[in-house]
Amino acid sequence: MMIAYRENTDFFNYNTLVLPWLSGILLTRIKRKRIADIRNNIELSSDQLVLDDQFADPPAI
Repeated sequence: MMIAYRENTDFFNYNTLVLPWLSGILLTRIKRKRIADIRNNIELSSDQLVLDDQFADPPAI
């Protein structure tokens, strides 16, 4: 019974020490990916606006 308790305690200590680091790394990667996706989407939108403006009718005076 003592061996099972000791193994569970070691596993618990390992998780409490490592999981915050892993979750921090994961959240950082997700944040960087989200920022890159937003930048790519903005660039696509601005490229489409330029193309749309080239083919737009001139304003009536």
